[in-house]
Amino acid sequence: MPQTLILNVRKDVPGFLPMEEAFLAQALRALDPGDIEIRSVMSEEIEACAEDVARLPGDARVVIWENASYKSCQSLLDYFRLADEIRRRSDVRLAAGGYWASSLAPHYPERFRSFDMVVPGFNFAKAAEALTGSLPEDNKVVDATGPCDWNAYDLDLSPLTTPDRYVGLGYISGYRTTFGCPKNCHFCYNNMLRDQGARYSERDVAKVRADVEHIVSRYGNVPLQIKDRNFFCNRSRAFEIMDMLRDMDVQIASNLDVTVNDADEEIFRKCREVGVTSMFFGLESFNPDSLRRFNKPYPVEKLEHLFALADQYEITLSGCLLLGLPWQTMETIRGDVQKAFAYMDRFKFLRINLNNYHPLPETALQRDYFPTTTERLSLEDLNEIFNFRMNERLQTELYGPRFADMNFEKLRAHALALNSISLLEHYHIPRSLHWIFWPVKRLVRGNITHSAENNFLNRLLTKDRIVSARRRITRVSIRIKKLLGAH
Repeated sequence: MPQTLILNVRKDVPGFLPMEEAFLAQALRALDPGDIEIRSVMSEEIEACAEDVARLPGDARVVIWENASYKSCQSLLDYFRLADEIRRRSDVRLAAGGYWASSLAPHYPERFRSFDMVVPGFNFAKAAEALTGSLPEDNKVVDATGPCDWNAYDLDLSPLTTPDRYVGLGYISGYRTTFGCPKNCHFCYNNMLRDQGARYSERDVAKVRADVEHIVSRYGNVPLQIKDRNFFCNRSRAFEIMDMLRDMDVQIASNLDVTVNDADEEIFRKCREVGVTSMFFGLESFNPDSLRRFNKPYPVEKLEHLFALADQYEITLSGCLLLGLPWQTMETIRGDVQKAFAYMDRFKFLRINLNNYHPLPETALQRDYFPTTTERLSLEDLNEIFNFRMNERLQTELYGPRFADMNFEKLRAHALALNSISLLEHYHIPRSLHWIFWPVKRLVRGNITHSAENNFLNRLLTKDRIVSARRRITRVSIRIKKLLGAH
């Protein structure tokens, strides 16, 4: 049995590779040579995991860690449910670490009652010292803030007991060559990391090569998803990694992140050259005032040029608009939504989603414009928001009554439906049959301004139904192409 068990919770498969947990394990080994296991726990496995923990030896330690990512937000409640179930069955030494320990502990201390220790910060050496040291007598919190050296440790996946959780949909999920981002967008969790001293950090290219060789040894030659928050900020390094992976015959999976300021024809050309088929870009708004408040200045007039490059190089470019902010109105939101639709009509490879703003605690935008969020909203409320579920009470509580004619959850579902139709049109359905979708697209777009009404379309359009329908149609279209001899 392990001396130390590092747990995280995952909502679905594939989850991000637990690199933070692997580096923490390396830091712990430097202080304590005992056995270490890293396990990802699905929601339906929480009780069984707690039973396993109850069978650990009395001197074992358990750490529940969550990496800093938007994907982690969707399993917020499971993080605390796992802690409560463990404590209900065992008096094992239990510590909280990672993202939630760093952002929520000051605001929801009662939800950390099951933990013996709370370790905020991403300095793995300091975290390891805290976790192997004595329990605090007066305060559960032991500080591990400060620099996160992403290059300090080798990547060792041997402690993983659930390796299948990080591969699916045809790729290995969430490998990161960097920690954080050199930018400082005020809505992003990276803003909080910087405030705590965990600034941008890179792995050198030699370590990236060693990482990939290690990953391939574990998983075989499966496409690798790189989820750096700003992959192209060091362009020469990014290109060197892309060339290296191509020489290693490792395909880069979907959705490299790029900023509007960095994106240009050279980047699109390089992506095309190495076989990258999609990028995610930081859109957020068409409004210069909004971009200023986000601390994300970029020239909006550059957007059409980027959209044209996406079509020219046949690389899908995805972004999102942030909605529900105090300076926005119904009219400005409608204007942005219509502009997004108009752009997607013009540019074949453009996808724009409509997302309600998530008030991430300890970020500048939350402090400046939503300062009472953690006083007014429970963790259950935040979990609903982070999972894009928005009832009338919660929407009014967070964003105020001025958006009463819209339901942000349904608004997002409408955009998801339209993007699904677009994907089907461009990749699976012959152009001669695109006319079939015109009435549906007009109906969905026309209902955008009525997304708060209890009408049939709003009841029909849910995320799960949209994704399920898209997958079914995609499977059928692939079969048809095979029957017709298409490739």
